[in-house]
This record gives sequence, C-alpha cells and structure tokens, in this order.
Amino acid sequence: MPRLSRRETEVAHLVGAGLTNRQIADRLFVSERTAEYHVEQIRNKLGYHTRAEIARWVAQSPDESAPSRLPVQLTSFIGRTRDLAAVSSLLGQTRLVTITGAGGTGKTRLALEVALRVGRDFGDGAWFVDLQSLEDEKLLVPEVAAALEVADLDRELASSRRL
Repeated sequence: MPRLSRRETEVAHLVGAGLTNRQIADRLFVSERTAEYHVEQIRNKLGYHTRAEIARWVAQSPDESAPSRLPVQLTSFIGRTRDLAAVSSLLGQTRLVTITGAGGTGKTRLALEVALRVGRDFGDGAWFVDLQSLEDEKLLVPEVAAALEVADLDRELASSRRL
C-alpha cells in the first residue's frame, strides 16, 4: 500500500470524519483548492474513486497520526532554541503559558512551533485558536468552544468547577 504524507494522512482522517473540502480547508488553514488537491492525491495513491472509500480506509487503518489542529507553516523555524526550550519546559509544569511581547516579534510563530513539537505529548494534541480579531471579551468562551468543537463549553466549565 502506498504511503501517504503526514498532511495527506491528516486530510484522509478529516475526509473519514465526513468533512467537506471547504471544512477541511477551514480546519487546516489552507485554500479549498489545496484541500481538493490533497484529496485527489489520496485517491490516486490509494487507487480509490470516492470519499467513502477513503473513509473506509481510514476506519480500517491504525491511527498513527491524529489530525493536527495547527495551521501549516510555510517557512522553516530557525533559531530561538532557548525560547523553544523555555516554553516547552513551562508547558510541562502548567497547562497555560502566555507569551507576551511587541507585535511582529514572532510570538504566534514560537507558540505554533512549540505546539507542533510537544502536541503529541497531550492526548488530544495541540489546538490553535485564533483570537486576533476578537474584540469583545464576552465572545472568548464561544470562540474557544467553536474552535475546540465543544458544543457547550459553559456547561462543561460549570460542571468542572463543581468538582
């Protein structure tokens, strides 16, 4: 059986979950055309003609790579080894790390690189929630809930507070 690339495996899992090309594109922060291209590559490599065949293949395949919830980085990450180590170490001690600094200094890029490197250490992997355009703090919980695909985060949080 031909081997799929990491990205193709990720797309195959999303096809298997029933997502459309548009939904896959939104999830992976790529164009719909790029998602279509990956689905076509998967079909060609596996010799399949339908999304249902891809979904069956995913269901029968061992889950070697859970889908990533991180945007694809188009450039390589160079340097900042000390920063990478510091943030990674902090994540081993606490569940939330805040990176502060002036705009344009690479805070998001650093966070994404750390998430890529340590995300597999967490059961559900690492998820990216873009809060850049959020202007109303009241929308924080719904925005995070939508990104994490949690139907009712308020209820989840309320029940965990009671514990």
